[in-house]
Amino acid sequence: MKWNWGTGITITLALFMGFIVYLAYRASQSHSDLYAADYYKQELAYQDKIDGLQRGKVYYNDIRLKVTPKKVLIELPKSFNARELKVDFYRPNNAALDKEFTFQILEGNVEVSREALLPGKYTVLLQWKEKGDLHLVEKQIELD
Repeated sequence: MKWNWGTGITITLALFMGFIVYLAYRASQSHSDLYAADYYKQELAYQDKIDGLQRGKVYYNDIRLKVTPKKVLIELPKSFNARELKVDFYRPNNAALDKEFTFQILEGNVEVSREALLPGKYTVLLQWKEKGDLHLVEKQIELD
């Protein structure tokens, strides 16, 4: 078989089309969810979240998340005086794996069992009210 311009262009176009078909297949296998089912409703109240994160900055460095083989330990500072803490574990790649916990704080730290969480990357959102104001702290963790 003799190689000429026509043969080279045909082979190049065939390889390019095969690559595009492969990319379309891989894109169709990718899974992504909205941040929440009521995303647009939450968007309207986004300023409240911004204000809560601003108020939570005071505690950001003092609140620590420690991952152990059996639990996720949330260490709260001594100055933390809220009585109820809501903890959301948000999984960016699969909304079905999101978990939400509410704790009554009697003293010190909070523990979440690892049995409730599958391995992967999580955004942890801690929410509480202090003196009537919403406080938020958002941190990232990865579970093995």
